[in-house]
Parts: sequence; structure tokens; C-alpha cells
Amino acid sequence: MSTGDSQTFVASLGGTDTSAVSWTTTGGTITSDGVFTAPSSAGTCLITATSTADSSKTATATITVLTSSTVKVSISPSRVVLVPNEEQTFTATVTGSSNSNVTWITDYGTITQDGVFTAPDTKRTCTIRAISKAYSSAVANAVVTMSDTRPTITLDKLGATVGEGESTTFTATVSNTSNKSVTWTATGGTITSTGVYTAPTTAGSYTVTATCVADTTRTASATVTVNQISVSITPTTATLVTGASRYFTAMASNANNTSVTWTCSAGTVTSAGNYTAPTTAGTYTVTAASVSNPARTATATVTVVDATVIEYDFESGVPGLWYPQTAGTTPSGRHFLGLFGGTDGAQLTISSLTTHTKLKIEFDLYVVGNWDGVVNNSAFNVLIGSTNVWTRSFSNIEDDKQTYPDGDEVAPGTSRTEANTLGYYFTPEILYYDTVYRVSFTTDHTDDSAVLHFTGNLLGTAATRGWGIDNVKITAVP
Repeated sequence: MSTGDSQTFVASLGGTDTSAVSWTTTGGTITSDGVFTAPSSAGTCLITATSTADSSKTATATITVLTSSTVKVSISPSRVVLVPNEEQTFTATVTGSSNSNVTWITDYGTITQDGVFTAPDTKRTCTIRAISKAYSSAVANAVVTMSDTRPTITLDKLGATVGEGESTTFTATVSNTSNKSVTWTATGGTITSTGVYTAPTTAGSYTVTATCVADTTRTASATVTVNQISVSITPTTATLVTGASRYFTAMASNANNTSVTWTCSAGTVTSAGNYTAPTTAGTYTVTAASVSNPARTATATVTVVDATVIEYDFESGVPGLWYPQTAGTTPSGRHFLGLFGGTDGAQLTISSLTTHTKLKIEFDLYVVGNWDGVVNNSAFNVLIGSTNVWTRSFSNIEDDKQTYPDGDEVAPGTSRTEANTLGYYFTPEILYYDTVYRVSFTTDHTDDSAVLHFTGNLLGTAATRGWGIDNVKITAVP
């Protein structure tokens, strides 16, 4: 029953001389004549008839009271375009009640109680109504529009292939009706009211459907194939020194958008895949993720090592990597490599250098005696292998210019760090008996080993013009 409805109940008695009963109910009201009026809210009511002759004799009826909020009716199709005298079957679905029966009515044309509608022979708009037999206030309507032709609907494409999470746009064209609107549905993923379909993150085959608003029986569908995206990265392993950079490349396959985003566990990486290692050695990862589906990734392992730094102070002698192993001590007591004169040289062999693009070479150069700079090209050279990578001339004599530090002719002793501190003495007197320069330069180099030659270009011997080196530092620069 519906809220507020009335129903008469009759009780039958046997084995007594009277048929009188009293009526009670747990909800609503009931008269002494058995007329029950349902309450205003949904629920279950128990109606009980009790014999007035024997109160132990009772009978009970259960009443279910329904409202429009509990009983719902829907019709399919909800809107259709028909030509005159055409038939269309409608179906009604009732929820909220075990009674699924409905009553069919129409304002024009005819409809059977099985829902078979026959359009009238003239063009007009018809309303089909399905009324719940469980609750008469629960009603659903469908609209029939009459036309000379029925609408048609087509899609701009019958299929599409995308990667997980990617989008593609469908366009629907509706003909034979002034209402060109459609509704969109998809069996997987999402689709907007404008036909923009976004694939789910699970690969598979899905269906996109456009339904004509003017006639919901008119539809058009397309199949969307969603591919599983895979990401590849190059290289998959790399070794870098601290602070060094290198590019990684990556691509998303089985995707219309092959772009990736970059992340790393330490250091930094740009949107172009340029990774800069942290300042702490260790093992780290660089990860590329698909823009379309960030769950699809590829990872490279980066081993970060400290850059090679080789240092010699000769305080404990000359290591075996040097040749000759000429150990010297200045008159002031400093230990160094030397003393050399004329065109003598010293050679250093180094190996197992970390990956680098340059070598930074630093050392203290002891310039001893009457070096005369550009006059007789009193110069010092550094070679790597047979390639001269650095040359400058030096002068300890007044008015004789030198080319250290920048290659231009400058006054003797320019940019020295010390003068007359090593304890050497010469006659006749000169401007400086000895000078010390902190030489530092960088040169291109990529091999994992090198042979360095330190040589002088002097007239005479070490007794008058000599040199030595101390506090040597070689750095493999990333």
C-alpha cells in the first residue's frame, strides 16, 4: 500500500456463536469495521483481528507501506523518434518493491500492457507512462516524437588505439532531427560530454558509445584498444665522478605520447634527462616515467665515485711513479723534486683516472738562479705524452721580462708567491736568488692514464740556473 491509502479487511471466525472481532494495528489507523488507513511514512504495519468471544483467537496481516522515495520506475527507451503507425516496445523497471508490474498508458497512439506502443497516424508528440502497481505515485515517462524519418548517428572514427591513460577525441554526427545532442558512455576509462575519451590504466579493449538524445534507441559505437606502455632508458648503467653530469635518454613505447618525466634518488636531473651527480659517492638511480601513465617506468643505476686527486709533497722522498727520483733539499730545509738544470726533465706516470674531460695540474715551481726570461727563453714546459700543454718563461734578473703568468711580457717575479726564501745565494748579485710560483692550469684530457713531463729550457746547468717542483696536485676534472 501507499502512504495514506485505505483498505478494508474482513475477519472470518469459526466455532463461536458470534462473528464480532476487535481490530488493532501497529501503524496507521483501523476502524471497528476493519477499514485500515496507512500511515504517512514507509514501513511495515501489523493488523490484528481478535475474537471478542475468545481473546485467544487472533489473526494477523502484514502490510508494507511504500512511498515515492522507496519505489522508483524507469522506462527504456526514455526518448524515441518514430514515423506514423510505427511500433516500439518499451520496458519498465521497478525498484524498491517486489511487485515489478506496471500499468501502461499513452496520450496518443495505443500501447498494450506488455509495453508495445503503436504510433498514431499523424505527427505529434506522445507521452508514454508506466505506473507502478505497487505504488501508484511511482511513475516514469517516455517521450515519442513523430517524424517522417528517424534520426541517425555516426562517429568520426570506428576505432582508436591509445596507451594507458592517454586521451583521444570522438565526434558524433546526428541527422534527421533538430536536436543534435548526444550522451557519451564508455565501458572503461572516462569520456567527457564533448567526446574526449581518457583510457584507463589497464590495457584492454573498450567500447565508446554515443547515444542520440532525441532518440535513445539510436546509438553509434567505437572500439578503443588500450596498449600497455613500456619505457626504455639509455644507458641503463653509468659511472660518474661526484658533481659530474651526463645525459640519459628515454622513450615510452606503445603510446601516442612518447614523453617521459625524470626523477633521481640523489643529485639533480633536468626535464631533458641531464643528470648531475651529488657530491657524495654512492649508488643512485635515475628514473624515467611515462607522461601518459606514470606507473610505467624505467630506471638506470648510477655509480658515483670521488674524482681522482693525486698529490705529492716529497717530504718522505720521491715515489716510484716519478722518474728520475731526484730528491732535493733547499738550503732552507724544504724537500722537493730536483734540482734540475739545462733541459733536464722529470716524468710522472698516472693511471686509473676516474672519468673526466680535463686535468687540472698544480705545483710549486722553484726558480733558482739567474733565469733571464724572454732574453734567452728561460722557460718551463709541461707536456702530456708528446704534447706541450703549458709553457712560460721566468726571470730573476732586473729588467729581463718574463711571460708568466698569462703569456704577456711582464716584470721579473710577477705573480710570485715567495722570493729569496729557499736559501740560495749567487754572485754577482741578481734581483732574486730564488722565487716560488704556484702554477695552476687546466688542459683537455679524457684518457684513463697519462704521462706528464716537466722540463726546463735553460742555458747552463743547475749550478747557475736550476728548477724544482713541490706540492704537486693532479685532479681529474669531470
